[in-house]
Amino acid sequence: MILYRRYLYHWLILDSLIFFRFLLFECRDLYYQWELAKPASLASAFTLHIDKLILLFNAAYYRRLARLTLMKELSMQPDQPATQIPNQYQLSGKHLHVTYSTTSFDGKPRFTYQDRQQTLSFSGEEIRSVETEVGILVSVTIRMTVDTGGTTFSILLPHVQIPGEQTVPVKTFGITTIHKFSVISISGQRDFYTVTRLSGSASLVFF
Repeated sequence: MILYRRYLYHWLILDSLIFFRFLLFECRDLYYQWELAKPASLASAFTLHIDKLILLFNAAYYRRLARLTLMKELSMQPDQPATQIPNQYQLSGKHLHVTYSTTSFDGKPRFTYQDRQQTLSFSGEEIRSVETEVGILVSVTIRMTVDTGGTTFSILLPHVQIPGEQTVPVKTFGITTIHKFSVISISGQRDFYTVTRLSGSASLVFF
């Protein structure tokens, strides 16, 4: 709607410039007629051109009046709120509570993980995100050992758009992955997954 109003505004200015350019050509023709006409025909030529100018001004006035009326009606209509991408997610399920912000006061992403035993906070490069066809996979390392591997926790964020500054509900999954590691080469599966259903909200927050 806003772009449409701007289009009408600029089109009105352009049309006005074209109109006044045409008036200049008419005035030029009137000047030539004044110079070249004989005294007997001077009055009739002058009157003819004045009548043309009056008709042109009247036509231009009513065209612009109709366009200004349309623009006034459009400006009185409420704009539809623009959809935006959320930057904060608050999710929970069973014993898990997760808060993820794509930015913060210092511009860095923030991630808070809480289960029954611990509460961990992450920021900046400690948070890894990958864009996939099914959503954004955000991961953090919640446990690391030197010789046996580690544990990561990931949330799959669906693509979400929100109107304005509102909050919308979301449902997704949290994936706890145990990575097995051994200094001795062994065969078989080395990553084991536990999936937890999560629900909560996505919102747009101004930091």
